[in-house]
Order: sequence, then C-alpha cells, then structure tokens
Amino acid sequence: MKTLGLALLLSLAASPAFAEADYGDAAQTISHDCATDPEVSITGSSNQVTITGTCTEISVQGATNQVTIESSQKVDVTGSSNEVHIGATARISLTGTNNRVTWKKSLKGKKPKISSTGVNNKIAKAK
Repeated sequence: MKTLGLALLLSLAASPAFAEADYGDAAQTISHDCATDPEVSITGSSNQVTITGTCTEISVQGATNQVTIESSQKVDVTGSSNEVHIGATARISLTGTNNRVTWKKSLKGKKPKISSTGVNNKIAKAK
C-alpha cells in the first residue's frame, strides 16, 4: 500500500501545473507565450498584447486593448472597444460593445464557430 501511495504522489508531482495568466495592467506592452501558460485573461485597458504559441483559451475582458493572437482553441471577448486579431481559432465568442475581431483561419472546418451578441461588435475574416 505504501508503494501505491508513493507512486501516486510522484505522478502528481511530475504533472505540469498550468495557471491562467492574468494581465490586468493599463497602457502596457505585453508579450505572452502559451507554452508557459495556455490560458490567458486580459482584464486591463489600453494594452498592446502579443500572444504566441497555441493557447487553449483566451479571454479579453478589458477595454481599448489591441491583442494579436497566434493561435487559440477558444477566444472570448467581453469588454469594450477592443481590437483582436487571431491567426487561427476554432471558436470566437463576442459580447460587449464596439469590439473588432478578425481571424485568418479555422482550426476546425472552413470557419470557426462564432457567437456574437452585444452592441456594435464586428467579426470578419482577415484579408
């Protein structure tokens, strides 16, 4: 029984632990690599954010941020007046007001699954 307990403890210690990266600053230039943290939350305002690598989920809740994303399975934008450019994604969810989102390619199918509510939001495929 001690051997089983030790094996369980060692397997837990060997597992990588990822925490959501939260950027709540204002007027900053931020770079994030999803290899470090695959989940990102942007809650600040007036930031220029560049996200590289492949994320599982990115949430933009702040205001007037300019965000460039290389790749993420899911992107949620709920703030106001954000500009988000996505290289590749499977899903985009957009609420809030006056947000602009562009995407280049879908990770699944011809286009990502898109959900858009709110006021004066725009989602378009990048040219």
